Amino acid sequence: MKKSGILLYWVFFCGIFSGMAQLSVLHNFNDTTGFSPYYCNLVFSNDVLFGMTTNGGNTGEGVVFSIHSDGSGFDTLHNFTESSGYAPFGSLTPSGSMLFGMTFQGGKDSNGCVFSIHTDGSVYQDILDFNFTNGKNPTGSLTQLNNTLYGMTANGGFHAGPEGSGYGVIFSVQTDGTHNSILLNFNDSNGAYPHGSLAIAGNLLFGMTYSGGVDSMGCVFSIFTDGSGYNKLLDFNGANGSNPSGSVIVADSLLFGMTQNGGTSGLGVVFSIHTDGSNYKDLFDFDSISGQNPSGDLLRMDSLLYGLTSQGGAVNAGVLFSIHTDGSSYKTLYDFNNTDGYNPNGSLTASGTNFYGMTQYGGNYSGGVIFDFSTITTSVKKIISPAEEAITIYPNPAFGQVQFLISCNKHTVAKLNVMDMLGNTFSTETLQLSTGNTVYGKDIRGLSGGSYFIQIVPEEGNTIQKILVVR
Repeated sequence: MKKSGILLYWVFFCGIFSGMAQLSVLHNFNDTTGFSPYYCNLVFSNDVLFGMTTNGGNTGEGVVFSIHSDGSGFDTLHNFTESSGYAPFGSLTPSGSMLFGMTFQGGKDSNGCVFSIHTDGSVYQDILDFNFTNGKNPTGSLTQLNNTLYGMTANGGFHAGPEGSGYGVIFSVQTDGTHNSILLNFNDSNGAYPHGSLAIAGNLLFGMTYSGGVDSMGCVFSIFTDGSGYNKLLDFNGANGSNPSGSVIVADSLLFGMTQNGGTSGLGVVFSIHTDGSNYKDLFDFDSISGQNPSGDLLRMDSLLYGLTSQGGAVNAGVLFSIHTDGSSYKTLYDFNNTDGYNPNGSLTASGTNFYGMTQYGGNYSGGVIFDFSTITTSVKKIISPAEEAITIYPNPAFGQVQFLISCNKHTVAKLNVMDMLGNTFSTETLQLSTGNTVYGKDIRGLSGGSYFIQIVPEEGNTIQKILVVR
C-alpha cells in the first residue's frame, strides 16, 4: 500500500509479548534434497518459497526446490545436470507461473545458462547459453522489466582480461530466450567481475562490480536499460569499502549496499549513496564481533535495513543484523551456530514480520539449512478466550489522531504500549477498560516513518496487538 498516513494491519497474539527474536530451522539439507546453497536466496511466489542449492540432489549439481513457509511440503522441482546447466547462484525470478534463473556452469558451451521452469517443476528450458562472447559464469540473479530479463556475468565478454577469463558483461534477453543483447562489456577501468544483481528504477539499472575501477576494489554504477549512459557512481578504495559481492537496493533517491571487505577493520561496510553518485555515507564498519564479510543484499523495511554476514559474531558463524537507514542503532539480532546453520552467504526475504534465508553449512547434515527468523515471540499462557477481547483501530488510513475501540469481557486495567518492530517501547499509557467497548484516542503525529506495534496488555487475559505503519 502506498497511501500516505497510517496503514493498519491485523496481527493477533495469545499470551504475553516478550520482544525477543527467535530463529526456527524449516529444513535441513541432506545432499539428496540439495546441499550447501552458496550465494543463493529464497523468493516468495503465491505464498510458497522457491530456491536453489549450488550442490546436491540426484546428480550432485544442485537443485530447484519449493517449500511452504511453515517448513512443510519440501519438493525438489529440478535436478541440474551438466548439459542443462549446473551450480546455480543467486535467486529465482518469479513471473506468473514461471521461474527464471541462471547457472554458473554447464549448458551448451559449459559457461552457464539462463533457464526457465514452471512453478510446479515442469517444462525446464535452457533459454540462453553463455558462450564467452555474450558472457560467462553468471553469479547473481535476473531482474525483470516487462518481458525483458537483465543480468550480469562474472566473466566473459569482449575484453579478455588476465588469463583470458574476461571481465564480465551486462546483458538482456527476452523471457522466451530471444533478442540477447550485450549492454556493456566491463573492461577493468569501468569495473570488473560483478558478483551481484541489477536493481532497477524507471529506465535505470544500478549495480556493483567486485573488482576494477580506479583502485581495483570495485565500483557502483548506473546504466540505462537500452545500454546507454553508463555512469560510474563510486570507486571503492578500501577506506570506503572494497569488493562488494551483493547488490544495491533502491529506496527513493538513495542506494543502500554492503561490501565484503574494506572499512575500518577491513571486514566490510554498510553504505548509502545518492542515485546520482553524490553523498556517499559509510553507515557502519563491521568487525569480528558485530559480523564480518557480508556477501548478500540488504532488505529494507521502512526505516530499518536488515542483512546477513557470512562470518563473525559470537562463534564466527555469521550474524543476522539490523541498522537504521541513517546508520544508527546497529543490532545483532541473531548469531548463527552449527546447530541452526552457519555461514549465510545470501540475502533475506521477508513476509510480514518473518524473514527467511539459508546457510551454506551446519544443521543436522552439515549441508546448510532453510531458516525462519521472527522478531516476535509469545508465551502460551491463556486466561481469556481470544474471541472475548478485541481491538479495532480507525480511521484507516489515519492522519494525526487514532481511535481505539477495545472490547473486553470484564473491568480491568491495561497498558497501551507503542513499540517498534524490534520491541523497543516508545510510549506506555494506563487504560481503564470496562465490560463491553472502551473508546480511546491517541495522537500519533510524533511517530516517524516505520512500522509499529500497538499493544494492549490487560492485568489478566490475552495480550492483543496490531501493526500500524507510518509512511
